Amino acid sequence: MAQRYLTPNPENASLAELYAAQRAGNRETHRRCTVIILLITGSSREQAMAAFDLSESAVKKMVRAFNLYGIDGLVAGKRTGRKPRISKTQKEEILEEFEDPGRAQRTFWTATAFHGHIAEKYQVECSYNTVVRLLHEKGYVLKVPQPWPDRQDEELREKFRAQLRTLAEDEEVEL
Repeated sequence: MAQRYLTPNPENASLAELYAAQRAGNRETHRRCTVIILLITGSSREQAMAAFDLSESAVKKMVRAFNLYGIDGLVAGKRTGRKPRISKTQKEEILEEFEDPGRAQRTFWTATAFHGHIAEKYQVECSYNTVVRLLHEKGYVLKVPQPWPDRQDEELREKFRAQLRTLAEDEEVEL
């Protein structure tokens, strides 16, 4: 005799609760809730598997999680991801060095130069993008001088500058 399919227990959550969780979660939570809703409302397991291109074992895991933990078992958690190449203590030390370029006998840093400095001094293999991301996290941005427009009307520019001077001299105008 073949093994019976595990079915979701409808007492774990109402359809309204499942619909609410479906809307509140991320894409994976939405998919899991939808599969359980389909199974509770009478759709076949094969229909649910075909609708979301799931394997039998994936549906079985969803049903088991729902039966054990209710809606909480369907909510997709945040994945940890890869460990950072630069530890928090190294980050702080590196940023202190960035803020004081004199420690490395420099007057200023470019991201490229700083990336090379980190790789050499701290023996850390990280990409240029990692260094740029680190600097962006601390509020540093790339500042590029704007080119002078080629075809600028000098007379209009002088009139504007004169207007600015008169506004700056006027005590009633706040600049």
